[in-house]
Amino acid sequence: MWGIISNISSIVTCIAFLLYLAGHIWAVLKNKDNIYEKFSVVPYDSNIDIENEDNVLIVDDIGCEFFVESNYGINNVNIYKINYDFDENGNQQFISKQLVKTFKDLKTDKLFIRCDLGEVVQTTQIEIKRSDYTVITFDLYESGKNGHVVIGNYKCKLTFKGLLYHLCV
Repeated sequence: MWGIISNISSIVTCIAFLLYLAGHIWAVLKNKDNIYEKFSVVPYDSNIDIENEDNVLIVDDIGCEFFVESNYGINNVNIYKINYDFDENGNQQFISKQLVKTFKDLKTDKLFIRCDLGEVVQTTQIEIKRSDYTVITFDLYESGKNGHVVIGNYKCKLTFKGLLYHLCV
């Protein structure tokens, strides 16, 4: 009699644990596409001297200055130059992607970047590996009207380590 009750309680405990785990995995996957990063442009005539900041990545000598801020921290940054071409219908077609700079072991929350961005068409792609092992990829270009940095093709890739990290937090 007690053996049957013990077996039933063990089975119920295993089912409850599996439902708990499935619920956590579902919550992590549902919320993975939330944008935690903040992007802001530092104008050329601002009071912030980018040369005296600690976390500065200078890709090009001239270009737009902006900063990326992440609540989860930034570990690695890869900066790519991408090429697009237009077909006869006027649609963009991806041609190539070339790695320009890699910055590793940054361990910071806020990062200033100076990079020559194209206007109207994305010419720069930034890939950020956050401290929670999530890989964020987005394209940047400068608006010709007001000089703001515009973000396109935002992608969030949750790695297996990132899934384990968010399950344990």
